[in-house]
Amino acid sequence: MCKRAAAGLLSVVILAAACSTHRGNDTDAPPDLPLPAYPGAVHLGQQRVYGTDGTHITWDGFASADPPARVVDFYRGAVARVFEASAERFEAGEGGGGKWRFLRPGEGDVVLDVMPAGRPGPHEAFAERIPASARTIVILSRRP
Repeated sequence: MCKRAAAGLLSVVILAAACSTHRGNDTDAPPDLPLPAYPGAVHLGQQRVYGTDGTHITWDGFASADPPARVVDFYRGAVARVFEASAERFEAGEGGGGKWRFLRPGEGDVVLDVMPAGRPGPHEAFAERIPASARTIVILSRRP
């Protein structure tokens, strides 16, 4: 029984060590984001998740009082300017949201997910920071 308990504790310690977290505030969106933060959105925080092979994904979560369709419209323009990408990279999602995926060999991958607030996702790690007025969640993730 002691070996099983020790193995369980070791698993928890390894899992905790595989993720780092930064809790955001309204104005501290990281300056190195590949796309601009949505105007007026609250930066919920940032996490870096590590794979067993040493790779990692860093993601930032944002919350906005605007509806998902309005946030998607903003990012349609931002995506076109930053990535010179066409509309076919957009995958429509539920409730007016959607997702863009940019797989860029040698430059790093970027995924932008716009979703209605209340939908499950990694942003739940910052649930206490999501304002009651939030109608949209934005997850911006990147992998070097």
